[in-house]
Amino acid sequence: MLPVYGVEHGIEHYGCMVDLLGRAGFLEEALELVRAMPMAPNVVVLGSLLHACQVHKDTKLSEQVSKQLLELDPHDGGNYVFLSNFYASVNRWHDVEICRKLMVEKGVQKTPGCCSIEVDNVVHEFFADVEEKQSAVKYHCERLAVAFGLMSTHTGNPIRLVKTSEHVVIAMLL
Repeated sequence: MLPVYGVEHGIEHYGCMVDLLGRAGFLEEALELVRAMPMAPNVVVLGSLLHACQVHKDTKLSEQVSKQLLELDPHDGGNYVFLSNFYASVNRWHDVEICRKLMVEKGVQKTPGCCSIEVDNVVHEFFADVEEKQSAVKYHCERLAVAFGLMSTHTGNPIRLVKTSEHVVIAMLL
């Protein structure tokens, strides 16, 4: 990209490619790209790969990436919860229990759900506290942000919702 566009490859470019490869089911290729990066992967890159592992039920790679992610950011409760949820999705209940015990031992807390949306160059953040996250109503902050975006923009304008707890960007064209 440098010779043609004058843009150096940054971590964001690698993160996008890892996410695209992972979503398409090319997990080995995504892993190879992460290993070949000229810089160390960050939580966004590893989180994208971990999410793809969950979608495509690749337990072995998920554990490998999770360990890297936990080493990189050992105090982020979301990483433990994500891994625990992954184990639950593949019926590995003993590993779910181990993850939860690790959180308690290390004093790691689950953080409230958070997402943000930008409308007219102003970022609006929405939070769901622990009670809201555990309620039967399941009134997610993402829904609030999307509703706000729909009410605040014109038909046909894109809405971009940033779900910070999972480091995922969702683009919806209306």
